[in-house]
Amino acid sequence: MAWAKATVMWKYDLNQIWDSYGSQEKGFIFPNTVKLGGIAKQQTSVASYHIYKSDTTLGAGTVTPWGAINIYEVDFADYIKVDKLGNHTIY
Repeated sequence: MAWAKATVMWKYDLNQIWDSYGSQEKGFIFPNTVKLGGIAKQQTSVASYHIYKSDTTLGAGTVTPWGAINIYEVDFADYIKVDKLGNHTIY
């Protein structure tokens, strides 16, 4: 079992977004692994909407005599768009 969560909080009125920030959380049970690559506001963001990109790597590992290693990993990028009307879209 493994999971990753990206959250964007924002303050807005009907004219613009006043403030926003993003955060990430993760959880997993070995042999699964999760690495958070960060969440960042994109430069394409404007006063009426902000777009955040959340990077995550999911994998599965095994134990060796030299320590734990990942057998495979997959990178994911989620985009979260929030707007001045309080709507959000994830793509």
